[in-house]
Amino acid sequence: MYELAKETKGAMYLSEHRYYGKSIPFDDLSTENLKYLSSKQALADVAKLIEEIKLLPQFKSSKVVVVGGSYAGNLATWMELLYPQLIDAAIASSAPVVAKKDFYEYLENVSEDFEQHGTPNCLDKIAEIFKSSLYGPTFNEQRIEEGVKNTNELFGGLKPNVSNVVFVNGELDPYHKLGVLEDVSYDAPAK
Repeated sequence: MYELAKETKGAMYLSEHRYYGKSIPFDDLSTENLKYLSSKQALADVAKLIEEIKLLPQFKSSKVVVVGGSYAGNLATWMELLYPQLIDAAIASSAPVVAKKDFYEYLENVSEDFEQHGTPNCLDKIAEIFKSSLYGPTFNEQRIEEGVKNTNELFGGLKPNVSNVVFVNGELDPYHKLGVLEDVSYDAPAK
């Protein structure tokens, strides 16, 4: 990406997802305050960032390409879907754009990472926590199933209604099987 930006005399900006790093809006991470932690909110934040950057004279007529891998690849795809007036193209690498209740494929990949690089019993501790009521009493089976259904309806699941998005999936990338593996359309190819 850096080479492409240099070659095209482009500027690169990196946004930080709210509630991560230094972008924590509340000292208290109660359930009430976590209601603002969502993909839609993250997309609105990126849209606002783009709008602010485009106000700068040197970027007024600049093209905007959003890029991301894994979850950030989802966000890149969904930016084109929800804010097409703000972006010209998106590159989504290994973007698992379909919502699933039992996302075992992701767990398989992440589990290998935890077993290889985590502390002793790290994976067992994570599995134990996820079996508990980690998300509180309001996150029952019905709410999760509704969330999966609503997310796929809003964003299109494996067939997002997008153009000017390239879905990149390298064979060496352990997460490539989770992304869009077939062309969505001529203007949204899988590579």
